[in-house]
Amino acid sequence: MVFNAATLVCKSTSWGISRLGGDWLSYHTIAGMKDIPADDVDIAFFGPSTTPSGISTMTIFGEYGIRAQNLGSNSQGTFSSYLMMREFMRSHAAKVFLLDMRLLFQPSDVIDFRLVADGLPLSLNTISAVRNVDKTGGKDSKISYIVPLVKHHNAWKHLSKRGLQPFVQADIPNYYYGSLLAVNSMRPDLVQPSFRKSFQGWTDTGIQLRKPDAVRYEYLLKIGELCRENNIPLVLYITPAAGGGWTPEMHNTIQKAANEMDVPFIDFHMRNVFIDSGHDFMKDHTDPGHLNLFGAEKISRYIGRYLRDNFDLPDHRGDPKYAYMNDELIRYKREMFLANFKLESNMSRYLDLVGSAGITNYTVIFSVKSDGQAKIGNELSKKLRALGFASDAFFAEPGHSFIGIWQNGQMVHEARSKTNVVECRSVLPDGMKYYVKSAGLHSGNMSSIVVNGVQYSKNRRGFNVVVYDNATGRVVDSINWDTHVDAGFTFTR
Repeated sequence: MVFNAATLVCKSTSWGISRLGGDWLSYHTIAGMKDIPADDVDIAFFGPSTTPSGISTMTIFGEYGIRAQNLGSNSQGTFSSYLMMREFMRSHAAKVFLLDMRLLFQPSDVIDFRLVADGLPLSLNTISAVRNVDKTGGKDSKISYIVPLVKHHNAWKHLSKRGLQPFVQADIPNYYYGSLLAVNSMRPDLVQPSFRKSFQGWTDTGIQLRKPDAVRYEYLLKIGELCRENNIPLVLYITPAAGGGWTPEMHNTIQKAANEMDVPFIDFHMRNVFIDSGHDFMKDHTDPGHLNLFGAEKISRYIGRYLRDNFDLPDHRGDPKYAYMNDELIRYKREMFLANFKLESNMSRYLDLVGSAGITNYTVIFSVKSDGQAKIGNELSKKLRALGFASDAFFAEPGHSFIGIWQNGQMVHEARSKTNVVECRSVLPDGMKYYVKSAGLHSGNMSSIVVNGVQYSKNRRGFNVVVYDNATGRVVDSINWDTHVDAGFTFTR
């Protein structure tokens, strides 16, 4: 689903608002910039898709009270970032700008500019940028960037070159002041071998340089001039790249430019920064170039601390003007806790999450298919008992049917049978109807967990588990462990 205008109105504005589940358009971030209160933002981030996926504005506020706005968008290079900064400065004041350097070495592309220009209102800044659009390889008539009818016709024409990807970023469930934080993890085999467990950051990058794209480098220097003229400190940074997309030569080129511009450059591949951030290439990415929610948390915590220590930035926590941020922070922490379920695949640690006091108001539903007892072992049995389930249900001979409902800190229902199907029909705390069924080896060999008419059980041998958030009315996770073959290590999600 792509959010339409009605959705955005319902959610208030496109610049802030908590979780907008579903697909996200760069357009929402860019067009929504005009709705940000003029004196609301302390710092602003600019850059390509690694910016919204790699920076958590809520972490920076929660840890340091700094109000950050993430103005990154798909494929946003320095040509477009320069325009975004100028537009932002027309009606907003910011104390620091931060620029993601990921695309400096990739060829300029007019589609990147189109993504930004189409979301901005007509102004002297956009007209000035359009005059120079030829530098990015643009072949469309310049009027196509200005006149609405022609403008949108040409935007859609470019879809044939890249499909929808430049315009739509799918499967990103969180939207907090421009930050879009994915809750999945990358397959370990996609991590470049040299960036796996042994990587501890570079200490010596040598002296070799990598030639940047000429247009992108020209506009990096223009950004430096713009910030100096307006007394806005500029910080360059690069988030970790797990797939080999960043090299010591690239670091050297940007460090040289940063030195000449007299601005700081934070490279999370350098040893002191990498170790201090706690980044883990094996856990903190959603793909080789983009961070997941937990990677973004670590990077944002480091950057927030750097900003606090090096710039005069206010701490707005407790400030009545920023009470809305405190409310958002509560929701964000809930999202963070529930995201742990989605990323955990070990059954023992998963049960620890269920029993933790991280948040309340969620439901966990268990349903066994065929056999869930053969290899469950003492450790898992103890943890299930600690959740309130009867002890004999997990030490019984293999092949039993079993269902269990854990809700808001306690077991509210369980049923077991050696020869019969066990079922439960009930209503969740938010009024949503659900149905659970378990048929063991001797009674039908199936599992069913239906919430609001939708089947969520994996219906595989062993324990099928569904986590439901009573507060938001959505299923957070669905997973199966084949406890017939081992103690909660073999899983299907």
